[in-house]
Order: sequence, then structure tokens, then C-alpha cells
Amino acid sequence: MADIYANGDFVRLKDNKQPTSVDKADQYAYGNSDDLDWDPKTKDIADASEHTFSSRKEKDPSCKAVLLAVLSVSLLVALLALCVLGILYSQLLRSSDLLKEQNRNAAVDIEIQEQNATDSPFEKRKYYYFSSEKLSWMESRDYCTKTGGQLVTITGKDDQYNLASIKLKEPHWIGLHDLYTEGHWMWVDNTTLSGETFWHKRTAGLSEPDNWTQEDSDGEDCACLETESEWFDASCSKLKKFIWEK
Repeated sequence: MADIYANGDFVRLKDNKQPTSVDKADQYAYGNSDDLDWDPKTKDIADASEHTFSSRKEKDPSCKAVLLAVLSVSLLVALLALCVLGILYSQLLRSSDLLKEQNRNAAVDIEIQEQNATDSPFEKRKYYYFSSEKLSWMESRDYCTKTGGQLVTITGKDDQYNLASIKLKEPHWIGLHDLYTEGHWMWVDNTTLSGETFWHKRTAGLSEPDNWTQEDSDGEDCACLETESEWFDASCSKLKKFIWEK
């Protein structure tokens, strides 16, 4: 019996017969030396790939930090943009209110001028202005003074009729008060209330002015024109729109 090693294949010969086919498992186990060549460079490449992958994994936290920073900046920019839009919208609303007030004042001015031109009892023209903001009675009085006018005075039926024709949607301050002496009503031009008045009259209970003290212990010392064009006394500290004249 002879053992022969050829080309790295292990083959057993019996009785000088031809070599039998090599078992595939054995062939794989022993193999051809050419197939089992091992190149150190291959290991180096594998190690380098593994090192690169590990490096990327190590860099991931910094990438996340960058993404979070970018996201934070984006959110901040969006927030600032919303704030700017809010400010612009608020300014637009104010401009719209001012334009409405100017248009309303212009309409009232035209109406009063037409009335003055047709009715001889009017000796001079009155120009009425209606505020869009709400102030206390004192603040309203001071505002009117600064603009060169005064809170409106109603000295007769003609003034009352002109104001009643405007159809107010909420109460407005007028230039009438009894701040100095309770029950002694005066206009802002220091003239005493006299002649016909237009206080609200109740069918039961006290009519206006009633100096109600439930909301303000100081009572009600300032007058306003209500939606039905009647006079009511009210606490001077309340915020209301107002009418002034020039």
C-alpha cells in the first residue's frame, strides 16, 4: 500500500489501481494550496473597513448634535417670523380701525354741514368725532382738549337730534358731570345744565341720574349717551368710547 501526496491532494492507492475521486469534504478540508492562499492585505482591508464603520458610529453623536442645532435654529426663526406677523397684523387692525373712524367722522361731518346749511337756527357749525378706543371720562376729556376740541355738549333738541341720528352701538361719554357738587350737573365748558334734558326715565324705580354706588362707592358722576340716545350717569372710571366736538 502506498500513500501519495500530489498537488496538496491526499489520495490513497490500493493495489496499484487508478486513484479514486477525492471526497469533496476532504477536498474542501485539504483543498488546493492555490485556493487557500492567504493575503495579509485582505485582512488589512477588512480591518480598515471595520475601523471606518466604527469611526462612523463614533461620529454619530456629533451628527445628531448638529441636526438638533439646525432644528433649534429653524424653530427659532419660525417663532420670530410668527411674532413679526403678529405685530404686522396688529398694526393692520389699528390702521383699519383708524380708517373706519375717519370715514365715520367724515360722514358725520357731511351730515352736520348739510343740516347747518338747511336749518337757520344753527349759528355755527359743529363737527362731531367718535372715538374708536375706550377711555375713562377724565382721560376722554383730556384727550379732546389736546386735539383742540372738547367732549360734546348737548344744549338743545338740535344737538340731541343730530347725535341720535348716528345710531350708536354702545355707550359714549359726553361732556356732562357733577364731580364738584352731587346733583349739580355741569358741562365741560363750565356752563350749568339747564333747559330740556334727555335722561333715561324708568317706569319703576329711580330714573337717571340715580348715582348708583353698587359698583363704585364714589357713585356715578359722569354722563354718557346710551344706544337709545338717552343720558345715563356712570362711574367716571369706567372705560367707554366718547364723542367730542370742534
